[in-house]
Amino acid sequence: MLRNLDEKAALLKYERIYWRNIFLFVLGPLILVCITYSLLPSNGGHAEASRDSRSKNNLKLIGLAVHNYHDVSAVFPPAQIHYSNDSEHGWGFLLLPYLDMLPLYNSIHSDQSWKHSINIKAYSTQVECYLNPKFPDHELLDNYAVNQYAGNSRVFVPEIGMPISSIIDGTSNTLLAGEVSTGFKAWGDPTNVRDPAAGLKNDSEHFCGKNLDPLMLFADGSVRRIRADINMETLRKLADPMDGEIVGEF
Repeated sequence: MLRNLDEKAALLKYERIYWRNIFLFVLGPLILVCITYSLLPSNGGHAEASRDSRSKNNLKLIGLAVHNYHDVSAVFPPAQIHYSNDSEHGWGFLLLPYLDMLPLYNSIHSDQSWKHSINIKAYSTQVECYLNPKFPDHELLDNYAVNQYAGNSRVFVPEIGMPISSIIDGTSNTLLAGEVSTGFKAWGDPTNVRDPAAGLKNDSEHFCGKNLDPLMLFADGSVRRIRADINMETLRKLADPMDGEIVGEF
């Protein structure tokens, strides 16, 4: 992992790939959003469309960070990692250097648990792209800043991380993360993962958008809205990166 590598060399490599990917994943989609936004009727739909596009951009930034992490570490970030027996941190922490949050990353004592008192100040800091603009209430959760997105528990696996080569179904057919509508967890919480195959429902255990149909990030960095009434077998195939089954239209 990053703290076990030469950090200077790793971050230099990150800088080289950052601008290569920024247009593909962020600037291009933003230009399209601006064009679409300008064509919308001048009513309350503007505000809702703006919040939706910002949430989509947040997920794209998370996807870009995941791929940049993979470029450096050769695996996607694990759901949780132990630097020692008493130290546990989550994927939200591991992505910070790739979200232009290196000072926050460096302020965290990784040799202590994310819940240790020495880390409270850092983990109470809000990370913009972890906040869904559709939910304006961004209050702290027991002194910790929240993440209003969750990872796919079948890709964000504990400890070791999953190499992209293990996603045999293809990154465009595999869910990586998505919107959640309730049961938000702290961004530092290593348990901030859910299983998409369990269905899309408005509760603390499932993925769900504010209006039921969530925006979901795929492992190739794209973002699509998934209908809450999607066929469950199709959803299971999208959730599982290694089932080897063909996903049809959805």
